[in-house]
Amino acid sequence: MDNVTEKIRSVLWSDFMKRIYLVGVIAGVITFITGPQSQQYIAIEILKEQVKNQQITIDTITKTQQNDTQEVKKGLDETKRDVSSLNDSIIRLETIINERIPKR
Repeated sequence: MDNVTEKIRSVLWSDFMKRIYLVGVIAGVITFITGPQSQQYIAIEILKEQVKNQQITIDTITKTQQNDTQEVKKGLDETKRDVSSLNDSIIRLETIINERIPKR
């Protein structure tokens, strides 16, 4: 009877271990198959975040450039007005000098 019990235990243990091995192999295969997909999903999410941050940076740079362009245009207009005013002053001074200094 002891021998029969040992055989039954051996068969049950063997059957139990086969099932454990089978579950382990299935889990390993599932991990092997889905592991790269989850890593790719994480990489895609990181890349999406980087693209979003780059777009924000590009928008900020574009806005800054547009503001700087407007400031440069205003400065150029002011410079043109100043040059025109100086030109008018030079013409007035030239006229005054020509009137006071007799021609020979």
